[in-house]
Order: sequence, then structure tokens, then C-alpha cells
Amino acid sequence: MNRFIANRCLYEHNDVSLSFVAKAEFKDEAVEYLTVLKINPDDTLDDIALSIKSKVERIRSHKHDGGANNFIDKIGLSPKLFRMSFMGIVKFLDRHGMLPKSVTDGNIYYSSAILSNLGTFKVGRIYHNLADFGTASSLITFGEIREEKGRKYMEIGSTIDERIADGFYFCVTQELVEYLFENPEELNGKVSTKVHVK
Repeated sequence: MNRFIANRCLYEHNDVSLSFVAKAEFKDEAVEYLTVLKINPDDTLDDIALSIKSKVERIRSHKHDGGANNFIDKIGLSPKLFRMSFMGIVKFLDRHGMLPKSVTDGNIYYSSAILSNLGTFKVGRIYHNLADFGTASSLITFGEIREEKGRKYMEIGSTIDERIADGFYFCVTQELVEYLFENPEELNGKVSTKVHVK
């Protein structure tokens, strides 16, 4: 599930990274920041939660580093004709693995998976399209936590590039995800710990 397709070739990421977009404030006109979180093999679920919280707090206190955000902002403000031509060059460089790290580092499209917590906005999950560039082969959305008949639940939507694996592998992955939700104690260890569905 950590693979991606580039220029019709199959690759695997060297690490695991999760990405998301965070708004500086809950306002329409508030600035949005691309954020990528690299997962270390020794991290626990608590470590990941603290890292996400820390990154969001930095954004909300306006201490976020520029990185890919500055690049995207500058391109977005350029004239349409230039922007279209320039993005054609960027997509060509992307397909051939030639984009500089200043563009890919901190860019959500160059991660293992893109996450979107729509529950923050009090809505349910959606199935979002994948982009036609970058290395993110999965886009996962989380809906609002709701309660029905005394039980809390949250909808999850995922869109996955079907070219990275076969249907059997996707089914086995789905089985593992369901098992982890039914047995959350399995998530107490390091992320590198192998989990076997019983």
C-alpha cells in the first residue's frame, strides 16, 4: 500500500508519510498549509497523534515553514497562460522524477497517503479523487463522529490507485483495517510491529 505509479512504472516509497492540509483559522479566507508527517518505525500511535497536534499548533500560531506552500502560492498568483505552461513543465519533471526537493518536500502530493478530517467541519466522509501527479496513491477522509442507538461511529472514505496492487491484496488490506478497528489494542505498539489477523 506504500507504492505509487510514475511515468507508467511502479515504485515503492523509501519511508511512510502521511499528509494533510491545515487551515490557520476556521474562516473561509484563512490560509491553508500543506503538511507532511514522516512516520518513524519506532513511533507509536500516541507519537503520531502528538506530532499531528504539534504541526497544527505551529500552523495556528503562524509559525509554519514556507516550503512547498510558498512555491504553490507564487504559481497560483501568476497569470493563467504562464501558470498553465509552467505546470506542464512541472508535470513532465514529476513524471521523470526530476522535481527539486524544494517542491516535493512538505508537499502533500508527495507522501504515502493524504488524510482529510472532514469531521472538523461537521460533515461526513467523502470519496475524493486522486491527483494526476505526485506519489500519494491513497486519499482517506474521516467524517464527523456521530452517535446512533447509543453507539458512536465515524465514517471513513478511501480512494486508492487501483494500479498499485491487485484486488486480492486490497481485500486483505481491508480485512486488516477492519481487524484493527475491532482490536484497537493491536495499535499500542510501534508502527513497525507486524499485525496478524486472527
